[in-house]
Amino acid sequence: MSRQVRAWLALAAAVVLVTTAVLSSPVSAAVDDSALVNARARLADCQTLRQYDTRTSADRAWADTCIRLWQREVDRLTVVSTTSMSPTASQPPVTSITPTTVPAPTTPPATTTSPPPAGFPNASTTGVPAGVQLRDCGGEQTIRTAGTVIDGCLISGTVHVRADNVTIRRSKLQGGMVDTGDGIVRNTLIEDVEIDGRDASGRYAFGWNAGAVDYSDYTVVRVNAHHTGFGFHLGNRTRVEDSYAHDFIVTAGAHQDAAISNGGAGIALVHNRLECPDRNACSAAIGLFGDWATIADVLVEGNLLDTGGGYCIHAGSDPAKPFPNGTNITVRDNVFGRTWNPQCGFWGPVTSWSGARGNVWQNNTWIDGGTVVP
Repeated sequence: MSRQVRAWLALAAAVVLVTTAVLSSPVSAAVDDSALVNARARLADCQTLRQYDTRTSADRAWADTCIRLWQREVDRLTVVSTTSMSPTASQPPVTSITPTTVPAPTTPPATTTSPPPAGFPNASTTGVPAGVQLRDCGGEQTIRTAGTVIDGCLISGTVHVRADNVTIRRSKLQGGMVDTGDGIVRNTLIEDVEIDGRDASGRYAFGWNAGAVDYSDYTVVRVNAHHTGFGFHLGNRTRVEDSYAHDFIVTAGAHQDAAISNGGAGIALVHNRLECPDRNACSAAIGLFGDWATIADVLVEGNLLDTGGGYCIHAGSDPAKPFPNGTNITVRDNVFGRTWNPQCGFWGPVTSWSGARGNVWQNNTWIDGGTVVP
């Protein structure tokens, strides 16, 4: 079945589900896990179609509606599922649906932040700092209290951020991701966190189209993101620094990137190590695509880029996209690797670059010397 057909069916089903949900209490009974799994799958179908198959404004509008309705259903089922759980000896309780500040770890490090890594980030300079003892904070959570701080937690699932000024630090997400929504919250901070897309048994929790952090209004610092569908999904007002994205789910024919934007403004990628090795699954280390909006006001600075995919960077001005004119994009002081391809990407280091509209390409070099020319 094609992505488009699946998404149309998902939209029709969403209308029925949301109508039904209005007529019933959202916490009247426990939810079968299969209902939540199905809702997530339908949401993924809608998101996939929105990302790749929306060529007209009408297509984009109904895909957005599909995403909105299924996201509402996922949120509803998440609240029902976590509210109705009864702790047992083998299953810890969910610690917070509307959490307060989480207490500090049992053995805190000497300082609350790690120093910037020397050289480029790696697994030892990102993620949970040495000396932090994580405690079990339960499974999937939806944060609805502004100013919440999660510190020193092992969370077995996704954290849905639905409040402003939430901080997740010195923690690990096992079999989950961080979901900040699209413009619905502000100022999410994720620092010194490991995001592992595999659950405790090693099974992948999501498909290739689920990133480690998604989607807007967040800052990521010293995050180790791996075994997810892709790395960081960059919407409006997003910043990733001193972080390491690598080792994603390999799905032939997928469109994976260590960092990707499908449209947005106010994006910064600073001093990261961004890798997407598989030739048949990866598009780029960095993919800036004008699918949903113009790529604008972007800083790509001081990163190590390496991929087995098509190009190391899609640079935001693809004439085949609905929004082809990237604006005020600065790409400088980056290092292009040759681990999987002598040209960094299979086809070359860069595509979709334009020197117009305030865009700047400056001092980008090969890992073994020499200047990278767009």
